[in-house]
Amino acid sequence: MWWGIGIIALSAPKGIYGIIGLLAITFLILKVSGIPMLEKKMAENPELADYKKRTSIFPPLPPKSYDR
Repeated sequence: MWWGIGIIALSAPKGIYGIIGLLAITFLILKVSGIPMLEKKMAENPELADYKKRTSIFPPLPPKSYDR
């Protein structure tokens, strides 16, 4: 959703400055508040390790291949 709003904002005058916000929110979700906090909460779930092996950290990327 954030990237969609940012792409729309690029059409505004000086909308290129919105890239800073997009990069900042992406960094925060991936490295600070989103994924790390959720993984800490879910650490005791035994299915999480298997899920992490086969799933990309960023959804649009293709699934990882692995041997079971």
